[in-house]
Amino acid sequence: CDMLKEGGIFKKFKNAASRRGERQRIIWSTGNLARIVWSDTVKENTLGYIDSHSIQQVAESANNGIKIVCSARTLELEASSKALQRRWIRGLRWLQQYAYLGLSSYLKSLDKDKKYLEQKVLQAKKTLEILRRGQTFSKYKTNYGQKVHSRHFWCDSGFRFLQWSDPADRTKIRNYVEMNDICCVVRESIADFTRFSILSARKCISLTDHASYSDNRLRDESNEGCVTFVDALDFYLNQREIFFTPNSEHCIVES
Repeated sequence: CDMLKEGGIFKKFKNAASRRGERQRIIWSTGNLARIVWSDTVKENTLGYIDSHSIQQVAESANNGIKIVCSARTLELEASSKALQRRWIRGLRWLQQYAYLGLSSYLKSLDKDKKYLEQKVLQAKKTLEILRRGQTFSKYKTNYGQKVHSRHFWCDSGFRFLQWSDPADRTKIRNYVEMNDICCVVRESIADFTRFSILSARKCISLTDHASYSDNRLRDESNEGCVTFVDALDFYLNQREIFFTPNSEHCIVES
């Protein structure tokens, strides 16, 4: 599980059948294990993904290869060593099993403590409230290079879109990204909580949150769970298959 989230460097072939179009790619899973994502030299440059539930078969192939057969496509990867190949085949087969059973089964296998689940329920409800309310950030065009106007980020009532607008007028929507296209939230560093990127299959949104460092200190001291928009979005992305229905209505698995 942790190995998939940390990722690894593989050769990826554009044409899986002929093993042509070789490119070096970072392959990794999102925090909620719902997708396998690939990017170039840095995770911020997302190039594509597959849904975990679409994986039908994971097989060993020649030259330390890994063949991932999905419902709509096939991925052909090549590991740098036999050991790396075997670890990832085991990890992907594990992921295939839990994606088929549902990540809720994984949660139930981890913990059946009712008090623990009740705490997650409260955190999930708070998450929905924060995402609907939104927060204002400084938005950059590319990698924190050119600063643009402040933008207010928030989710629509159906949680279909993450959209941004003028801070003073939410009706003036500048742009949006579909929630289902967002892969994860990446912080620039562990020590710096003010800069982060929202990665999707189509774009990388680079933001600065001037308030989040102090807010995270308050969160750590009070132990109240997520209190910033970044925390809420990260929680939602990592837990939505477990705690939310497809319509974003709160739903907890019975233990």
